[in-house]
Amino acid sequence: MRRAIVLATFGARWAAPISGLSRQPEMGALPGPIALRPVFSQMRLVSNSKLAAATLSEMEDEQQRSERPEKPEMPVSWTLDRKIGETFFTMRRTYEDEEIVLQYTGECEKNGVATHTFIAFVVCKNKGLVCNMSDEEGEIVLNNVCVRQDAKLATDSAGESQAKKDELYGGPDVDDLEDSLAEALASYSEERGVNDDLGNYKERDRFREEQVEK
Repeated sequence: MRRAIVLATFGARWAAPISGLSRQPEMGALPGPIALRPVFSQMRLVSNSKLAAATLSEMEDEQQRSERPEKPEMPVSWTLDRKIGETFFTMRRTYEDEEIVLQYTGECEKNGVATHTFIAFVVCKNKGLVCNMSDEEGEIVLNNVCVRQDAKLATDSAGESQAKKDELYGGPDVDDLEDSLAEALASYSEERGVNDDLGNYKERDRFREEQVEK
């Protein structure tokens, strides 16, 4: 809107009168270039000062809070690899001769519910079962599944590897499978610790991370 107003003002400087024929401006009487002035500079400074004061007040309030959420207990045998201040993380555990790797991939909204997506890899003898899953309010949902012959490629999150994986078929949607197969896949995941206990832990952990100052 501001841009439209500026352009209209610029055009008005050159516009001919509405009544009568168009009139060319006389030589030497041409208006000079319009000087752009920082009309809102003072307003921005005031706004920034208010924002800074409000931010400082909020930070002081957070630091003075005596009640902070306790760190939730991690499910048995899982380890967490996450750097302070980063959203993405990796969790690992072993099950018999398999390595279970979870990679958090982001947050989206599904049917009006905040959904956190992740990939669960079950790695054994350089092959991997890849399960695209989501955590919906503490409930683990299996979305689709596929097998990768190269487990190293499957678990590598580097850009080049990700580009290669994007070209591969991601497997069928679990909702399209027969109920017996879908239930077997769910039981398979639960046996390996990818279950609602894990989902509840991540739900509490996310809440704590939002409350605790890093």
